[in-house]
Amino acid sequence: MKKSLLMLCFLFSLGISQSSKSENKILISDFCELVHERRYFLLRLEKIISILKQSQRKAQEISITFNESSTFKNRDITQVMRSIETKKSLVPLFNCWNDIINYKNIKDERYIKEFTKLTLLVTKKLCHANQRTLFPTQPTEVALNLNGSYTEAITVRSYYVNRIKKPLLLLSKIKCIKEDIFEKVEHPAYCCVFETKIPFKHRATKKCIAKMEKESCLSPLLALFEEFKSYKFIQDKQFTKEFLLLVFSTYKNLLTNNASHRKLHINKSTLEAIAHLYENLESLPLENILEAIDLLTEELPQLLEHYNEFSALHWKERLKKYWWIPPALIFFFKFILIFRDPFRPTTHSGA
Repeated sequence: MKKSLLMLCFLFSLGISQSSKSENKILISDFCELVHERRYFLLRLEKIISILKQSQRKAQEISITFNESSTFKNRDITQVMRSIETKKSLVPLFNCWNDIINYKNIKDERYIKEFTKLTLLVTKKLCHANQRTLFPTQPTEVALNLNGSYTEAITVRSYYVNRIKKPLLLLSKIKCIKEDIFEKVEHPAYCCVFETKIPFKHRATKKCIAKMEKESCLSPLLALFEEFKSYKFIQDKQFTKEFLLLVFSTYKNLLTNNASHRKLHINKSTLEAIAHLYENLESLPLENILEAIDLLTEELPQLLEHYNEFSALHWKERLKKYWWIPPALIFFFKFILIFRDPFRPTTHSGA
């Protein structure tokens, strides 16, 4: 019943014209906007600061010279730069980070943005020095200025994160290989492709698909979800849509591949939802993609159950095939215990 209602809502929403809707605008106080702005920078910089702390722990001293000090206007930030140079340490940067975590200087917009610029500058200099192993690529996906409100951008992204949290949690419980999550194509030559009908163009989603193929697992998708949660490409509508389609396609491939060779039944309404999504891909609202993911998520528990049964059967078959190993090990350890004492060197106590 629930699946039928979801399917009905999904199909009905496809026919609704979005142009007739008008969004209600609300007033956001400047202070509220500054708090959300601080939260954005905290989440975007958290991983970078963590890597910098690793670098500090491994090096006795970190020698950095700033020739760009004239581009920084905030007095506290310029003082941090001088301290890093004289002390040959990133500790002053970390002390400043602690203040930012505690939301100090919240009304000083230049303070947080110049701290961000300084952090990215430090990572760039370490990349060019001897820290390439810590920073394989220069992290730059931090928006110093958004086109609009930080409050709105964070609220929208947080909504999408919560909508797909359960689907990603379920995916994290499945151990699968490339053949489970990629489509099978027999023409012109037999090979695996991720998705034949959805043209992924964003560099982040394309990179994720390439890593899933190379590593033959879902770990790259789960890692990209962590970036999604930390507001990566927060105003990039193409990335947001393609990431949701990436989750949808992963579910679709998992279910259809397993249904074909493991005799799993997929609900008819789910198959219809997949077909309608493909037909309306270009103009499809994000909410419809989320509803399609919901339908596919309902099908996944039976797949999880099948994987558990398959895993248990796999070990039973191994145990049956190698039945002789446990008795042999028991005999071996008994042999060691029985004959251990004669080989011990005897000790003689003095008179």
